[in-house]
Amino acid sequence: MSPWAPARACPRCRGTHRRGEACPQAVAHERARHAEKNPFFNSDAWKALRARKLARCPWCECEDCRAQGLRVQATDVDHIVSRERAPHLALTWSNLRSMAHGHHSRKTAIEDGGFGR
Repeated sequence: MSPWAPARACPRCRGTHRRGEACPQAVAHERARHAEKNPFFNSDAWKALRARKLARCPWCECEDCRAQGLRVQATDVDHIVSRERAPHLALTWSNLRSMAHGHHSRKTAIEDGGFGR
């Protein structure tokens, strides 16, 4: 697969998105749903750190994207070591990586048993 995968039609917003990129409307909906369940994600400290991370690292940093040399826009910020296992690292830059929404959802489902566990 080339680093610039072809765009696909989105049934949610009727726009187009590249492979591995989620619909911004779907991401916003999922983020709001998740934040309701977990107040940490509504904190000013997390919002500021998350925005800074995505601004400095706008491309997905998952293993697959790195290994294949893909440039997929990141929409989520992942805790490499989960907040459940290491709460003291929740706001630590070195424990964060930018990820495309679909890649982050897959990682979360595999490692944590699903979103909002």
